[in-house]
Amino acid sequence: MREFMALDTARRIILLCTGFNLIAEYSARGIVGFFYQLLPVWLFLAYFTFFHMIAHVASVTKGSERAVLFAAISLGLPFIIFSTGTAFATGEIIGYLTIIFIIMFFMWGLTQTWLPLAAGGYFFGWDISDYRLSDKGWILCIAYLIAFCAFSFIGAVKGPLYLYALSVGFILLFAYLTIREIRTFEEGHPIGRRKERPHVDSNYTEQHSFIPLWFIVTAVVGLSVGTIIPLYFGYAIAFIVMTLWTIVTGTALLLYRKGHSAFPLPG
Repeated sequence: MREFMALDTARRIILLCTGFNLIAEYSARGIVGFFYQLLPVWLFLAYFTFFHMIAHVASVTKGSERAVLFAAISLGLPFIIFSTGTAFATGEIIGYLTIIFIIMFFMWGLTQTWLPLAAGGYFFGWDISDYRLSDKGWILCIAYLIAFCAFSFIGAVKGPLYLYALSVGFILLFAYLTIREIRTFEEGHPIGRRKERPHVDSNYTEQHSFIPLWFIVTAVVGLSVGTIIPLYFGYAIAFIVMTLWTIVTGTALLLYRKGHSAFPLPG
């Protein structure tokens, strides 16, 4: 019974995270850009598979902040390198590194992964300890990520060859860091990185409602920006506005973590 409940909780959290990230895509693309042909379907599958892998990492590391963050960066980098090419918007190394840091840390890592995962914990429960992605599941998820990036590479912004080489290096680096974190927890030596899962009762929820409230506000902001700004100012402005919002959100989450000595993630 407990195993079934944990799996059900994990699936609900995955769907919540997927929906939240579709709103993030909508906020930058607008109605016309988002609903172009079958794009919503491909994006849904992209985030759906992404969060199956993230949920596995969170489960085996008991909600390790670092492991989840490293995994989000490693699995998210291919999208902004090969799918959209956003990282190459300036074509220069300084601009590339700045974009990589802002998008992968504040946007993919904190706002689009930490925030919805934590909100899912508040809404559906924290225990996903029995959730695991099978070897076949990993192969299917990675295969879809590669296929998605390959098919969308044609329309992506292109960068110089040395930046592609550097990008692959970053992907491998964060993949290694993720695997190292997972092995550390699997070996039973969390070396001080395991936080206590918060005891959630009515008083706790009332006193620590920041995360679900910020989650809802961010979703509303994303829907509003994606609907209004592209109509009057263009898609670029919508993307800039949401990028600034993710920096604000990421900073708020880090301050929350500092104030509570840990950031609650399902595990």
